[in-house]
Amino acid sequence: MKTYVIASLKGPIDHESALNLGKTLCEIPEIVGVRLTHGPGCFNYGVTIDADEDKAEELMDAITLKLMPARWTPAADRPFVGVIDEIYPG
Repeated sequence: MKTYVIASLKGPIDHESALNLGKTLCEIPEIVGVRLTHGPGCFNYGVTIDADEDKAEELMDAITLKLMPARWTPAADRPFVGVIDEIYPG
């Protein structure tokens, strides 16, 4: 398993929409966890994927395309399972 992070502009995405997206992503069999956090002017989506590197990168490209403008990168985080909501109100 490997963990990646996507930084996406907050723009039209609010907390509830971000949380719903996290739940939807966890329905994809290879995605075992999504962590939602704030960034400077963005939402960060930590994504743990249980797949080979090529498949994982293909998934990250597809997810990032849906969140544009956004970027993804591998993360040093330990893998996690389920949806973890670390977005604070406000």
